[in-house]
Amino acid sequence: MKRFDRPCPCMSGKKAFDCCFAKNKVTKENHWASIKARLVQNFIAEHPTDEEVVSLQQWVGTSRLAEFEEGMDAITVQHLLTDAYFFTNHTKEWGYFLIQNMKEIIQPKTHQILSSWQQPLFFVGKVLEIIDGFVIAEHYYTKEVIIIVDVEIEDDIIEDFIICHIVPGIHQRYYYLLSSAIILEKNHGQVIAKWRQRFEEANFEQHSLFFKEHILDCFSDLVGLKTISNSEVRDLDLGALYLIVSLDELLIDLDVKNDRLAFVFFNYLMDNGLSQRLRKKEGLLAAIIDFGIRYDFLPRIITQRKLAEMMNVSTSSVRRYSNKIAYYFEQDFDDNVFEKLRQPSYQIGTDANMDDYKEWQLQKHFEKMIFTNDVDRKRMEKKLEGIPFKPITNKDNAQKYAFEAYIADADDDRQRLAQLAINFDSLNKDACIIQSEVLPKNQRLDVLLEMLVRNQSVSHLENRKIVLLLQLFFTQQKYDSAWQLLQEIPVTKRQQSKELHYFYMTLCIYFEEIDDNLLSIIDNKYVEDGMMAWLKWIMAKMKKHINEEQLHSDAVNCNPFVQKYMELDIAPYDYPTHKTCVKGDPGEAKFVHFVLFPLLKDKK
Repeated sequence: MKRFDRPCPCMSGKKAFDCCFAKNKVTKENHWASIKARLVQNFIAEHPTDEEVVSLQQWVGTSRLAEFEEGMDAITVQHLLTDAYFFTNHTKEWGYFLIQNMKEIIQPKTHQILSSWQQPLFFVGKVLEIIDGFVIAEHYYTKEVIIIVDVEIEDDIIEDFIICHIVPGIHQRYYYLLSSAIILEKNHGQVIAKWRQRFEEANFEQHSLFFKEHILDCFSDLVGLKTISNSEVRDLDLGALYLIVSLDELLIDLDVKNDRLAFVFFNYLMDNGLSQRLRKKEGLLAAIIDFGIRYDFLPRIITQRKLAEMMNVSTSSVRRYSNKIAYYFEQDFDDNVFEKLRQPSYQIGTDANMDDYKEWQLQKHFEKMIFTNDVDRKRMEKKLEGIPFKPITNKDNAQKYAFEAYIADADDDRQRLAQLAINFDSLNKDACIIQSEVLPKNQRLDVLLEMLVRNQSVSHLENRKIVLLLQLFFTQQKYDSAWQLLQEIPVTKRQQSKELHYFYMTLCIYFEEIDDNLLSIIDNKYVEDGMMAWLKWIMAKMKKHINEEQLHSDAVNCNPFVQKYMELDIAPYDYPTHKTCVKGDPGEAKFVHFVLFPLLKDKK
């Protein structure tokens, strides 16, 4: 049958392209499908969080998770479980995400459409036909025929079963694939029939309620069967995938990382489709680095000319492509998505930071105030926010200048402000710590031990001061002293600090004081960050664990910079005085390499 003569699947008697597939309808549906895709990609970039990973694991259960992982490939398992968790069982996070996006939009029509997406539908149906890339499917239970947009699959799945989460389109019968779809071959119809029987026996009035309760039981029936997984990454062709992987490798070589730049590059490739037509892919890679430097995504690590030489392309090509990316970024790219992409960051280092300074000022404001309840205290805290504390006493003046010294960028300013603090109070410990930086490391350690530890409990010290002593012990390979210091810290205080706990776990492995709790980390299927991933691998390596190679691969995926520093066989970088890190970046890698270095060096 000719393309324009085929009848419309809605059974209206009209031709498809004069009815449901009229050009104006298709154009609008494709537009909203692209908006849906962008929202889902942003949501997936944020979720699951570390806490949600734990909740998801508890929801699935250890035995069932092992069953899925044994009978399915890893990508299918990931799509099945995360989609089921966020779009069927635990939809409030997805709903909240949409509400937050609606706050930034003023058009009532958009609000109405996004509101209709808050409760996704779990769809099980048979594929009837495919028209211009739109999947026509019949609901297995209600026999309703719908049109699913944004599914990229082959024509040979006709009469196979499609299992997916969908949200309504703007026209009747239209729905958008939300995240991923599972295609089940038609000869496995007994599985779908089993689901129907289970639904009828459970006496649920709605299919959505049934699947919310029994979706994992139903997915267990798919274990061992041949399925095709189709997900939100489907639009990324091999050429674009090559470019994104190559960008990641290039950033590692340059010892920098910026997920925002990678996200701009990803969207540029998706929106412009240059990956197949571009003859010199190296030119585009050089251009995105040049763009990143020009727009302050990256530090000024290389000139445009040297970048062109390194990538073996002309400077004019780099400039031309860089300007095109810049035009896209300024004209078409929605930089509001950066707020949604913001990764959780954490502080490491031995300095007080701006948060510590603000907290100290707030406590000073509160010293002469009396509160009868937490509500009044919170209100006053809000009022005092941004109002600097004006010290009167010499001790307070000294502490103020010590905090300013910590925050100062230049070393000269750091020492100058520390000296000002000493002028007000010669016993100010923070100022003395800063001034001790000019001493040889062994002499500095003796001075700090005398000032901070002698005749007083370590538990009263701020975490950053304990970390300072630990890093000096590590630098001088005095691991016994570091271990003794950690033993004096209360367990709760140690576990509440990311840095202290990491030092402690490392030394537990170094001295082979590995208890069952620490050993159980190896078998934890979920990895929070590069810190834990590399710790798991080094412990598995020592114990000759059967999954050592897989754990090493996981660690490299979480933070490849650690592997780079290991391969360079260099001494650790100096421990940071202050650093804001995000997962997988070079700052985190330098911290991990520093702390794990005794294991990497002595336990090979």
